[in-house]
Amino acid sequence: MVTATITQEFSATWQTLADLIGYLEPQEFERVQAAFEYARQMHGDQRRQSGELFFTHPVTVAIYLARYKLDSAALSAALLHDVAEDTEESVAGIAARFGDDVAQIVDGVTKFEQTAESIDQMGALTKKQIRDATLHKLFQFMIRDKRVVIIKLFDRLHNMQTMGAMPQEKRVQKVEETLYVYAPLANRLGMWELKNALQSLSLLITDPETFYQIRDQLADLYDKLEPKLTDIRRRIKAQLEAQDIPYIDVLPSPRNIYTVYERSRQNGHTKPQLDTVIRLVVVVPARLDCYAALGAVHAMWRPVPGTFDDYIAHPRKNLYRALHTTVMYQTKPGQKGELIKLRFRTEVMNIASDIGVLANWAYGDHSWSSELDDEVSDQVTDFLRTVDEDIASEAHDLTDGVQNVVEDILQARITVYTPHGAAKSLPEGATAIDFAYTVHTDVGDSCRKAYVNGRLRALNEPLHDGEIVEIVKFRHPNPQRIWLDEDLGFLQTGRARMQVRRHFRRLDTDVAIREGYELLQEELHRIGHPTYSHKQVAQWVGLAKPKQLYHALGRADVLVTTVATKVLTDTWNRGHIRRIGQIVESADGERFIINNAGNSTLRMCHSCNPRPGDNIVGFFRKDGNITVHKEACHTLPPDPFTYRLIRLAWGEEGRNVRLVEIDIQVHDRPHLLYEITDLLRPEMVNIASIRTERDRTGLHVYIGLEVPNARLLVRILHRIQALVNVRMVSCLPEDDDEVPGMLTTPFYHPE
Repeated sequence: MVTATITQEFSATWQTLADLIGYLEPQEFERVQAAFEYARQMHGDQRRQSGELFFTHPVTVAIYLARYKLDSAALSAALLHDVAEDTEESVAGIAARFGDDVAQIVDGVTKFEQTAESIDQMGALTKKQIRDATLHKLFQFMIRDKRVVIIKLFDRLHNMQTMGAMPQEKRVQKVEETLYVYAPLANRLGMWELKNALQSLSLLITDPETFYQIRDQLADLYDKLEPKLTDIRRRIKAQLEAQDIPYIDVLPSPRNIYTVYERSRQNGHTKPQLDTVIRLVVVVPARLDCYAALGAVHAMWRPVPGTFDDYIAHPRKNLYRALHTTVMYQTKPGQKGELIKLRFRTEVMNIASDIGVLANWAYGDHSWSSELDDEVSDQVTDFLRTVDEDIASEAHDLTDGVQNVVEDILQARITVYTPHGAAKSLPEGATAIDFAYTVHTDVGDSCRKAYVNGRLRALNEPLHDGEIVEIVKFRHPNPQRIWLDEDLGFLQTGRARMQVRRHFRRLDTDVAIREGYELLQEELHRIGHPTYSHKQVAQWVGLAKPKQLYHALGRADVLVTTVATKVLTDTWNRGHIRRIGQIVESADGERFIINNAGNSTLRMCHSCNPRPGDNIVGFFRKDGNITVHKEACHTLPPDPFTYRLIRLAWGEEGRNVRLVEIDIQVHDRPHLLYEITDLLRPEMVNIASIRTERDRTGLHVYIGLEVPNARLLVRILHRIQALVNVRMVSCLPEDDDEVPGMLTTPFYHPE
């Protein structure tokens, strides 16, 4: 029964909510109704930028929660979650009216600046500080009560759906925050449907044209595949029935609009490219039925080697469980095959993969709810424990604590193993050093080299899912300051970076000064300027004396790679500089830069009309000049003429390069030269010359490079230095008065 205090305007809204919360006991139902009435009263005629009454927002969030059967405390908090933020009521006042459980949830969702009692004493905070403090606070409350983050996620969902009246700058900022924090957070809690909604709304806001293009392409694809899907589903069901394997259904696996967009972009496509492979989910009653159904389908259609993954035995960190396989589907023997991607999972796994942590409320009354609870709770508990550890490790620095959670926990994960079989979860891209710090701080600090699957691996090379990692340690702690340069890829986790910084900030002043001096001397030798003024370098980083510079370098407050970049930038134009790239004009007058064409005259193919972003090749005409084509241009001659084709690349106008020769001293081993050149390939640096020479110290590899800027040269030098069996890397000086002496005991220990 709706009371008289609920206005006519919101009576229908209340009825919608009331119909959804019929699962509550009468006393709990009345609690939610009272929260509805009080929130409506407190918000009054407050309106959003769109002009609609503000109360529409909290009641919509409550309706979202009610669809998943959340309890009365969560529903009441959802209705009241903006009261403490946007009205005169306080969290304490909410506690007095609705209880501490509701008030604590409201407090967790409320922004930092509305709840910090000492805000006046803290002085003015920047927007970023407030945002980081708000996230830090959200994570802290989430650890205690996961209902806090569930409300926050649905709050963000409705805000994303209704931000049309916001200024564009603020909308873009909200989208960035959503993609960086809230969508990954929903993913780690297993809320796949909500994650997809947040990502798709983000694309709709920032690039509506692409959003609608992908949506329409997907609709067309589903229409086109429908007859084939029907036949494949029928045949799989018939096979399972013939083998007496129980099943619940065979369902199409939907594609996410944002995932299509992301994969197209990662693959270098300027326009969305759909993967047209058919995807199906086979839902069965029990875990063992997943394996039986997989075997039955493999008996019917040949599996594609290397496509099987068992995410039941080795589950993902976002509550996802399934068996994956790809098979070659044929309607008739001997007919050309077609790939089908199949997923096998139980009904419980299917629910958990879609709504994750929400399943504990939504399906709590089912016979298999205890299995679902176990499926979800262990993973969520482990996730929240890890968040707690990261937040606690940086309690004095809100920004670092938030960054640790976002970078280390919310991003995509891999699982690697110690030699004894202990599993360690790491973010994608993590290295052996990151792994070492998850084992123990002392193992990370003492990390000397790493064996991955029994083979020596560079310490800045990313690990992959399922690998076995063994760390070889120094006798004493000996972390490297160079690890802190994010551009070199040694550390990917905030926790590892924090431990490395902590080690160097604990050094005695005299030790820091001595080691800082040694670092600077070695780095100047490395870049070919051993006599460069230390005083000049100190002034560049805002320090009065070289001794202060040494101290800053020793404590890793200033990185030696930063210093090297400044020195090389200052001396860059003293080297051999040349301009690369040629200008070519299209038929309609557009001008482009093309690299790798030598001195030949260029013209654009009028048939394929290549543009930046396209893969391009050049065809040598009989007059010695070159026509620029797309790789797949139909006017290119057939295979016998491929000797007249060269691969080209798009360039940048006014791009100069400096010719630098580097000396790489190595202990020779198979594949080392390949690894050096392979490392240079993604840097888009041309190798102008290469030669090797032996002397009494070992093998020297001399490589002439055309490098566009100082920072890239520093990056190349240190990334080569990190390769296994590389002893020392240095630039050969171009001035006769600067001849670097060889350091007999380099402070930087090659991995």
